[in-house]
Amino acid sequence: MGLPEDGVVDTAVWTTLGKACESMIAASLGPSGDLIPMAKAPGEPYGTASKDHAKSESKSSPSKLDSEQKGLPGGGLPPGWRALLIDTSNLTITLLEDGLPLKQYRIGIGKPATPTPVGQFKVADKAAWAGGFGTRWMGLDVPWGKYGIHGTNKPWTVSQRKSGGCVRMLNRDIEELYPMVPVGTPVVITSGHFGTLGSFRPRIEPGAKGSYVLEIQKRLSKLGYEHAGFDGVYGPGTERAIMQLQRDRGLPVTGIVDMLTYEALGLFVFD
Repeated sequence: MGLPEDGVVDTAVWTTLGKACESMIAASLGPSGDLIPMAKAPGEPYGTASKDHAKSESKSSPSKLDSEQKGLPGGGLPPGWRALLIDTSNLTITLLEDGLPLKQYRIGIGKPATPTPVGQFKVADKAAWAGGFGTRWMGLDVPWGKYGIHGTNKPWTVSQRKSGGCVRMLNRDIEELYPMVPVGTPVVITSGHFGTLGSFRPRIEPGAKGSYVLEIQKRLSKLGYEHAGFDGVYGPGTERAIMQLQRDRGLPVTGIVDMLTYEALGLFVFD
């Protein structure tokens, strides 16, 4: 990318990361540009939110501001767009505005047996909670389970992989972030510089669910293979589509996604 190889995350590096995040978000928008930007009010400093921004608290009752703030026609991103970038390899969550960082915090993520989902999602609901979920909750629209970003009553688990799949933050950090992130905010969860799915390609069999299945379903759709939907669950429809792909590419027709099938889908190890 033409950047100095000095290991320093400077403005140039953040700009490059922001453009990559912007591309992923823009690619996921529909024709109407369903995105909520959060441009600052005149004179409002970075890292704060106006009273109007804090009004959006739940998916069932979005504010007028939420319904009016959309992306540009054709899926472009408007000035002042914001998104959350979660890096599960570095254990950080970053609030971006126009691709540049406003805030960054340390996080805890899921255990290997219960990994944090990766991909492109949105904040689906928000609430002030208590107990094990800390003081704030921001739910994500992950189709195969209930996942979210929340505080914790076990602060020592932040910066560790100890959760059931949710993203944990210190209570003071999520209390600061919470009013700056309305319902509908895009959330990109990555596995570091290897891309959304990281550098690992597990064997996927019918009955599996999670981020890998969702990405497989997206690739099947791009290649013209019909299946039951984008739910992250490897059901009969996805199995039929995989078997047809394997048949068309001259691969063993097993319905199991192995390395050859990943390659047929275009999901290479360093994708």
